[in-house]
Amino acid sequence: MPVTAAFLFPSLSASTGSPPGGMPARRFDVIAFSGYNPVMATTRRSTVYFDPAVHRALRLHSAASDRNLSDVVNEMVRRALKEDLADLAVVRKRRKEPRHPLDSVVREMRRRGQL
Repeated sequence: MPVTAAFLFPSLSASTGSPPGGMPARRFDVIAFSGYNPVMATTRRSTVYFDPAVHRALRLHSAASDRNLSDVVNEMVRRALKEDLADLAVVRKRRKEPRHPLDSVVREMRRRGQL
């Protein structure tokens, strides 16, 4: 549906058909297409609030590495997620190992003179 001046200015004068202020009525054709930027088609936008010191460090790192802030943040988040996956894999692998309460481990280390 084309966007008309009547759509933009609902208070048009019925007799003149022009918007308030004496501007001539115009028809606006709007063509919106997705994917005009291939990067934007594959990414999602999100608002993140950083501590000022963290934001400054990210900006400096971004400038030093000649990359934009989004690329730097994406790389750091990917690294953190990979670390989490590695930690979870270790936990799964060691799940069947016997568990020892902390207080008994501390007592045993004190008995041996390690604490």
